[in-house]
Amino acid sequence: SWAVFTSEAVVSTQSTGMLKREYYEKRRKLKEKRAEKKRLEEDRLAEEMRVVEEKRVAEEMRVAEEMRVAEEMRVAEEMRVAEEMRVAEEKRVEEEKRLEEEKRVAEEKRVAEDKRMLEEKRVAQEKRLAEEMRVEEEKRVAE
Repeated sequence: SWAVFTSEAVVSTQSTGMLKREYYEKRRKLKEKRAEKKRLEEDRLAEEMRVVEEKRVAEEMRVAEEMRVAEEMRVAEEMRVAEEMRVAEEKRVEEEKRLEEEKRVAEEKRVAEDKRMLEEKRVAQEKRLAEEMRVEEEKRVAE
């Protein structure tokens, strides 16, 4: 009976050992599965974060390009306006010069006309004086 008990105990211990081994094997496999799942989830999250970061960088680049283009357009507009103002100022100065020249020419014509009129008056006065002197001379000669 002792032999039966010990043989049963040995079998019982052996089967317990087998059970323990199976338990630890299953536990190890489950841990590996969980670790693999966790690793896959971390990989998926890392990929999502990478995609989000790429999108953010692309958006920043797009916005920076839009700002650069807008700045170029603003500078070009400022240059166009400045050129228009420069041309308008040149035209204004040219118009002022033309008007000054017209005034000068008109003044010269007026002065020349005044001189001509004075000359005509002088000549007419000389003729009148000469005529009066002739008439006086004729009266004197007639007397």
